[in-house]
Amino acid sequence: MVRELKIERDQLSLRCRVADALRAEIASGRLTPNTRLIEQKLCTALGVSRTVLREALRQLEAEGVVEIVPHRGAMVASPGPAEAMHIYEVREALESLAARSFCDNSTTGAIEELRQVLEVLERVPSNTSVEANVLALKERFYRILLDGCGNPVIRETLDRLNNRISYLRSMSMRQPGRLAETIRELQGLVDALARRDAHGASVAAGQHVRNAARNALQTLQSMQQPQSPLDRKESNSDG
Repeated sequence: MVRELKIERDQLSLRCRVADALRAEIASGRLTPNTRLIEQKLCTALGVSRTVLREALRQLEAEGVVEIVPHRGAMVASPGPAEAMHIYEVREALESLAARSFCDNSTTGAIEELRQVLEVLERVPSNTSVEANVLALKERFYRILLDGCGNPVIRETLDRLNNRISYLRSMSMRQPGRLAETIRELQGLVDALARRDAHGASVAAGQHVRNAARNALQTLQSMQQPQSPLDRKESNSDG
């Protein structure tokens, strides 16, 4: 059942608002991969017409976030290991380039903003699950980095790529110890950015994405691993 997601009615941006709301539900894990998106329920939850909803779904389909299957309707896309790996490879190249460009184009104030975000992340208890505010802080960190790099095409491309694996990123961040590792990796990146060390920043950004990719792919493989005959037998006996 989709939770109440009423949004402000603004005809000029209603489709985008609906797409944003669904994208957030997917990123949070409330709508998981392969979940069918039933139009009637979504229209009620969002308080919009089928026309607006279908426009939003087509937008998400173009982004690779939603898959529309003939005679079945829309469902949340489920990237396989190969697709996810390809996305992370492109992310590594783009984020390394963004870090290098940031050294040439950013202000001292932008670096201070990055440090402030890290300070807040460091105060998050290490044994906590990754809640929405932690993910929002990471998004804030990258927004500062990408705004400061001076190349809006990098930002737009990464936004689309990350939307396609948003649920996977959220799941991988919930792995024990991953938040602490992320903070250390981002701290190394910020230190290089503060020194205006373009090469060092590029290497640090690339390493962070490679580590994230390894963790995400392990998470994806565990999600897709079939049950053993014993597990299926126990599951059936419980029912």
